[in-house]
Amino acid sequence: MKRVLGIILFNIFLGNYMSLGACAAILQSDSTRTAIDTTTKDYVSSMEEFFMRASQQSDKDLALDRASIRQAKVFEEIKLVSRQARSFLKKGFDTLSLRTELNEVMQWRQLSGDGVFENKGSAHTSRN
Repeated sequence: MKRVLGIILFNIFLGNYMSLGACAAILQSDSTRTAIDTTTKDYVSSMEEFFMRASQQSDKDLALDRASIRQAKVFEEIKLVSRQARSFLKKGFDTLSLRTELNEVMQWRQLSGDGVFENKGSAHTSRN
């Protein structure tokens, strides 16, 4: 019993001693010097910073979206060309239709080039 009573008194004494030490430290601090709180910002500047970060993130997201859209278009074009190539290889090489199309292209060039490449004639003015 004495031992328990001694422990309780010791704890009370130790608690009072610790609280007196804390009070003394508080009383000894210089109250004339005030520290400026640099971590707090006003509402407007914090909102400006937030919107700036959001704008930058939005720009990055937009660039990524555009890149993915372009990538999807390129993949679709590759698929289309590969389908056409596969179809061409299955059908084989048709020389008759190729020769016919080549003759048509040569005729179109000759027709459209008349007066431009050949038979130029004299230079025309806006009044002619």
